[in-house]
Parts: sequence; structure tokens; C-alpha cells
Amino acid sequence: MMTNQTKMFEMSKREKATWNKKLEKLSKESKKLETEIREIKDNKIYENAFEWRFEFPEVLDNTGEYVGFDVVIGNPPYIRQESFREIKPYLENSYKTYSGTADLYVFFVERGISILKRKGQFIYILPNKWMRAGYGKNLRAYLQEQNIESIIDFGDLPVFEEAITYPCILKVEKNSNNNYFKSAVVEKLSFETNLTDYLLDKIFQVDSSLLQSDGWTLTNLSVQNLLEKLRNNGIPLGEYVNGNFFYGIKTGFNEAFVIDEAKKEQLILEDPNSGELIKPFLAGRDIKRYLSPQSNKWIILSKRGIDINKYPAIYNHLKNFEERLKKKAGGGAWYELQASPGDVEKFEEVKIMYPDISKKMNFILDTKRQYSVNTVYNIGNGSTGLLGYLNSKLFGFYFHSISNSIRGGYFRFFTNYMEACPVPRSTDELNLIVEKILAEKKENPTGDTSSLEAEIDQLVYEFYNLTEEEIEIVEGIVG
Repeated sequence: MMTNQTKMFEMSKREKATWNKKLEKLSKESKKLETEIREIKDNKIYENAFEWRFEFPEVLDNTGEYVGFDVVIGNPPYIRQESFREIKPYLENSYKTYSGTADLYVFFVERGISILKRKGQFIYILPNKWMRAGYGKNLRAYLQEQNIESIIDFGDLPVFEEAITYPCILKVEKNSNNNYFKSAVVEKLSFETNLTDYLLDKIFQVDSSLLQSDGWTLTNLSVQNLLEKLRNNGIPLGEYVNGNFFYGIKTGFNEAFVIDEAKKEQLILEDPNSGELIKPFLAGRDIKRYLSPQSNKWIILSKRGIDINKYPAIYNHLKNFEERLKKKAGGGAWYELQASPGDVEKFEEVKIMYPDISKKMNFILDTKRQYSVNTVYNIGNGSTGLLGYLNSKLFGFYFHSISNSIRGGYFRFFTNYMEACPVPRSTDELNLIVEKILAEKKENPTGDTSSLEAEIDQLVYEFYNLTEEEIEIVEGIVG
């Protein structure tokens, strides 16, 4: 028979087993935490880290609580995102402004503002790319939660002689709301007195509530309101053409795949089948406003999966470059184009073409089914009315307002900018005038069609019901 003393003894054994189990679990968790702490301390992220809370104890109050800095001033490192891939998981988990393609300075902006006290002052000189680049979207949203006091943009001026950085000066007050901030564009680096005096008659007000999430355009209120009017009364170009944008062809090695007229004739003479693969080929410099270029270069369209044995003359030609082509082949055969187009039929259609870099609107209508290098962009649309609109002053005004210029006043015609530009819901009214321009340019490429182009500009203004003051704004910017 079991006594009470025995029962008590057995219950104590169970309690002891439970206690040992808990102790073992806690011991394992403790060791795991010690390992994690050691890994964090050994992590390269923290090598030579500057711990500002130890170096500046003034940012803590008497109880050790963090208060923050009064001012943060800096020039963050201009390091491209490819150079710090190993810390991207940390950045993604730690920063609201994270984007996988963001350069390092983006995170320095958030960090600099985060260590400020409320209404503390932040001033950085940094690249201006964040205002319009896709990777700057989260940073733009973050800054709109603060009080931007001013943005001074130096455009493409060589502020730093050793680097092309396109800098701006960003001034922010933390955790304070104000829809308006000051901005200015600096056009030279030599001043009669100083930058402050130079900016006195350059400053304009920007309404932050009108800034678009896909990119900021820093202009005065009258220009901002005009841009908003155009957006509200048109549809995005990307929607208008059903997203039908495409690049030209990247050969991987032009010396092998791009040939002249003499080589074309030689290859066809050696083997008539060669003509199936040889297509007219345009470069960016061939694209001139309203003109119909005649290609003097040809591309060997040796696309992915081709049976090269059917084209012995072309095979023998490419064989001369075999060793160099093998180094660039990637996943394809050495005789195939590096970026082989999967859908070549799009080049065979009537389309609008334009160079990727240009000072002005240089759109053409290609009716000759020509191919192009990757520095030429294409829109799969054959509308003459749309061509006229894209070459108009108003389109030029809008595009210049939302895109980045590069050294020398040139613009990059990136598709993400083009897609966002508003277009009237119908451009058919421009068709006849554009056809007259095309006919005159075909007859005489250097002929003067300025009066016809002025008619187009006037009709485009009417599409949007622009006032005389608004027309003056457009023509004051694009001339």
C-alpha cells in the first residue's frame, strides 16, 4: 500500500524532471542567443562602425533615453548598389527607403534624418537622381512625411571635378508638416559674390502635394499647375499605345553582325539564302526628326535557335570572329546574337522610332521595316497624328519637365518617362499636316517645314485648351 510520504516523494520526482526539462530548454535558448550576438559582432556590417551614441552622449537624456541631434550635415558616399550586395538583406529589414537598386546614399538620407531630434535640421549634398529614378520612390515617400525646406539642384554642373554626380542640396526639418518648399536650379558655378546671393532671384515655391510618386518635377507653381492640367486632360502614352514599346537589338559584337553594303552583296552572291538573314539596320545617329533614313548598314539576324548550316556564307563570315564571339555567347551558340529578339515580326511593322539620347524631339515614322541597334527605341504604332504630337513643343515641354538631363543638355528617353507622358485621346486631327511634312521631307530632307510644325503646335495647344499665359510657359522653356 502506497503511503502519503511515497506519493509526495514521487510527485517531487516529476517536478524535478519538469524543472530539468525547462532548464535544458533555457540553456539551449541562451546558447543560441550567445551565438547570434557573436555572429552580429563578427558581421562585416559592423566592422569599423561608428557608434554615435557612445561618441556623442549628449544625444541621450539623463535617463539614457535617446533624444537626437540638433543638426545633421553631410556628403554621403556615392557608392553604386552593385558594390554592397552582401548587406542588402540588412538594409531591406532596417530601412523604409529600401529598394534593391538604390545606391548607398539613399540609406544615408534616412539614417541622417532618423537620428535627429524633432524639428532637427538635416542638410546633405547628394546626387539628384533620387528625385526621378525608380529606386528613389520610397525615399520620395519618406521625405514627404518630413518638412522639406529646400532643394537646390545643380543639374549636370561639375560640382565635383573628379566625378559626374549631378548633385543637389537637400534641406529637411524632421517631423514637421509644410506642403510648400523652396527650390532653385543653379546654372553656373562662378558667382559674383556667393551662392546665397546668386539664388535670391532664382528661388521658386514648389507644392509638394502636386509631386508625382513616380518622379518629382521641381518647377514653380504655374508650371506645376500646367503639368497637372495636361495629366488630367490626357491619357498616359503607355496606355495610348497599349504598352507597345521595344528596344532595338543588342548584337553583343557589332563587328561580326553589322555589315556594310559591300559585305551584304558579297554574302548574297556567295549564297542567295544569306538574304533571308540580312536586314536594314539603323543607329541612333540615323534618326532625325520627320526624316525617313536610308540605312547604309545591315544586321545579320542570326537569332537564337537558328540552323546556321543553312547559311554557309554567313557561317564562314562569322567563323572569322568565333573566338571573340564565344567569350560573349552566354547561354547561346557563339554564332547567335547576344540579345536575340524573340519576336522579330515587330520590326517588320510600321513603327515610330526615336534615339535614346537627344537634345530635342527626334521622332520618325519607319515605313521601310528597318531594324535598329539597342540605342534606338521603338513604339509599335503607325499613327502619323501621334508622330506629330510627339514632335510638338508641348510634348517636348512635358518630357523635359519630368525627365533627367545629362551633361551637355541631352535627355535620355527612357521608356518609364515616355510611358507617363500624357497624350490627347485622339491625334487624328494632326494626320494631314504630318503627312504634308513627311512628303516635303521625302522630297527635300533639308526643306523648311517650320510653318506646318507651328500649325501642329497650335492644334496641340487647342487640344488642351491652353491659355495664352500657359502657351508662353511652354514656349519659354522649349523655345
